[in-house]
Amino acid sequence: MTETGPDPIAAASDAPAPPARPAAARDPSDPSSFPRRVVVATLGLAPQVLTETLWCLATRQSPPFVPTEIHVLTTREGARRARETLTAPDGGQLAALARETGHPALAAALAPERIHVIATPDGEELNDIDSPQHNAAAADLITQTMRGLAADADAALHVSIAGGRKTMGFLLGYALSLYGRPQDRLSHVLVSPPFEGHPDFFFPPAVPVLLQRRGQDAVSTEGAEVTLAEIPFVGLRAQLPPEVLDGKWSYSETVALARGALAPGRMVFDPRRGTLECQGVDVPLAPQTFALAALLARRIVAMGVERAALTWRDVDWPAYLAEYEALETVSLAQREALSKRLSILDGEAERVRFQEHASRLRKAIREALGPAADPYLPVTFGSRPSTRVGFRLDPSRIVFAGDERAPAG
Repeated sequence: MTETGPDPIAAASDAPAPPARPAAARDPSDPSSFPRRVVVATLGLAPQVLTETLWCLATRQSPPFVPTEIHVLTTREGARRARETLTAPDGGQLAALARETGHPALAAALAPERIHVIATPDGEELNDIDSPQHNAAAADLITQTMRGLAADADAALHVSIAGGRKTMGFLLGYALSLYGRPQDRLSHVLVSPPFEGHPDFFFPPAVPVLLQRRGQDAVSTEGAEVTLAEIPFVGLRAQLPPEVLDGKWSYSETVALARGALAPGRMVFDPRRGTLECQGVDVPLAPQTFALAALLARRIVAMGVERAALTWRDVDWPAYLAEYEALETVSLAQREALSKRLSILDGEAERVRFQEHASRLRKAIREALGPAADPYLPVTFGSRPSTRVGFRLDPSRIVFAGDERAPAG
């Protein structure tokens, strides 16, 4: 597991919180009914996209969605611009928007600790996202932030992907698909020209003003059109295992876990070369460990998952030896040596051999697949003293490449 640093989610807003509604009154079809209302946005060098989004939420939705807190994910330069233009005490645009819309809580919703700056693993804040390593750092911060915010059942999230690099917006939307609940929403704000990106346009004021344009006539904000485009998303949260929702995984680890949980790939054995692939990933195995894995897998194909599981007392050692002897990677001397050892096994030696290779198999799959290993691991069925070991993967996902032998019975 990769630790992604301290949880970046700040505590509740410094602004007075509205009275909490009873849980029964919280309607996922009406995000404004939740006591904690959070806007999450990616920001780049144009912080206006945040106030434009907030203006739409406060004035163009019924009922309005007025956030109790705002979280932004950005670069060092993006954070500087956000502080100078949005939260500056002597003229910040959030305070202006709060006065304009009649929602004073907006002025304090973006507390300093809620401006999350993307940084390298050693803590260096990034000024841009322009390399694979920087993209990975952005992905990890976005994943951690969204996981933390979505863990609160009393919170409704409105996620904006309008600002920052396109990859940042994609990652934020993808994280919402992983962690989002029915009360959460995703949007992009659309602004008509020439106001889109205009450095002095943050939202359409009730009393129109003239904005200067370089080399052109001034333009009145009376003609500005700002629209919030809500984007439907596929929520995967209910289909993900608890470790995806609760653990401090990196973005890449989270995606691997989700892939494994949602659509396990095939487990492909090559009984001649002694190779195993799980979800397209090579799992290096010693020949004797491969033989046990192949034996367990053949039983599943023949008998189904639970009936195929074995205790050490049930192992068909001649079938195990046959798997080993079929390998092109072992010599005649090695085959003869294993055959001799198996012929004199007593009960304790059988138990040790079985448990040793089952343990090595688990370790090899975990090392090869990391967080995505779970669907492919040998697991225990039943309870002591009659626990059995076997795979739990659906038999249709197990393939023996180039092998015509009948499955073990």
